[in-house]
Amino acid sequence: MTAPADRRHNVLRLTRRFAAAPDLVWQVWTDPDCVSVWFASSHGFRASVLELDLRPGGLWRLENRKTGVIEHPWGVYHEVEPERRLSYSYLFAGTDFHSTVSVDFSPDGDGTRIELVQTGFPDAEAEREHGKGWPVALKIMGDALLAASGIGSVLPSLPKARASGISADLEAARRRWEDEHGGKPSSERD
Repeated sequence: MTAPADRRHNVLRLTRRFAAAPDLVWQVWTDPDCVSVWFASSHGFRASVLELDLRPGGLWRLENRKTGVIEHPWGVYHEVEPERRLSYSYLFAGTDFHSTVSVDFSPDGDGTRIELVQTGFPDAEAEREHGKGWPVALKIMGDALLAASGIGSVLPSLPKARASGISADLEAARRRWEDEHGGKPSSERD
């Protein structure tokens, strides 16, 4: 279950357990085909990965689109420890938004526990919107990872799981979430 553990002092903390091994969870967080599905999904955007240089000092850049709106989130990777830790800056081009995201991946039985911390929000509204958005992205990831583990999967079998299969499971999980919520972004529901 995803639950905000602490929002005091400009910090958003979320913990989630996924029913998949760390290598598969890592893939969902770092493969461009997967990132393009879950990133900004709660707010109705579709992301295009422009750059994803997964190494310390490497850049990540996206273009988020929805009707009439284009955003350009980007950042620099600070720590990249495959299947263990990912830390990066998170900015929006043309704005004063600047934060840092850290995700720790830990084996948890036959699954993986992630601990996400985002800090440095420019204001309470930005923190609130990310507090609404991350749980949706994590739910979509969790549903797709359940599918990749064989529950409702579009994949033929887990050992042959590839980014394209997980990406298809992410798309299916996103469509289910959008259908359940009338296609409305989280910012329009509350």
